[in-house]
Amino acid sequence: MALGLARSLALVGDTTPRGLITDMDDPRFGRWFQQIARPPTGIPTYLQKLQALQVLDAESALFIDADSLAFGRLDPIWETCSGSPVAVQGYRQSKGHWYGHLEEVLPGLGLEWLPRFNGGLIYYERSDEFEKVRMEAARVAASYLETGLELFRGQVPDEPCLSIAMARTEIGTLLPDELDFMNTPVGLVGRLRLDVMKNECLFLKRGRRMRLIRPIVFHAAKYVNNTAYWRQLAILEWLDRYEQAHPYGYMSPTHKLRRSVERRLLKWLFRKPL
Repeated sequence: MALGLARSLALVGDTTPRGLITDMDDPRFGRWFQQIARPPTGIPTYLQKLQALQVLDAESALFIDADSLAFGRLDPIWETCSGSPVAVQGYRQSKGHWYGHLEEVLPGLGLEWLPRFNGGLIYYERSDEFEKVRMEAARVAASYLETGLELFRGQVPDEPCLSIAMARTEIGTLLPDELDFMNTPVGLVGRLRLDVMKNECLFLKRGRRMRLIRPIVFHAAKYVNNTAYWRQLAILEWLDRYEQAHPYGYMSPTHKLRRSVERRLLKWLFRKPL
């Protein structure tokens, strides 16, 4: 999945230096990532996405979940988020269900609302402000069961921990969800149009309202087992193998023959009269 994300970024011409935090050893990683680091120890699994600046040489980071594909350059995201200690895409929520019934949970947290977002894309910068948020998120995680919120797959989730930390510290930017820097097909209505060769990612989604989605970053999320997503990973892997096996300027025998025939045809069609 991480290789697929990196390949998709390269395919659309994104030049952002890429870092990977993983406990896996794969010789292919070096081709696609400029920095590779081991996960920090003693950090809950899902909160490790906030630790990039602890293990990578960078002053800012745009965390993207590995089960994602890029359909546009990341420049607009960097330009929008630059200068913010931490930024996520979402909206304020004060009632309804999000890791629990907020009407019941918020009074105990001393908060009136929480920034609701998908943790598949998080921007943050090396700063005292972000460090305050990161440490507060760690404190929330350490006593997470006391919040009354639900676990995710039996573990402490990053989204409510970071959300509570941002709300308590009043630090960070909540980007409008309509920017579609990143979006998931959760709530999909109809067909998921996904094609890396055509640079096409388009789908209708029912969220707070019905909306047409064209995200820069497609986050598979619950649709990670959808065959359309895995088909794109296979295509990206094939393109990678093709590029490595064929030098710049390579033409197949069929391509050469067609080019020769068409060149002769053009000469005949546009020959100058004697």
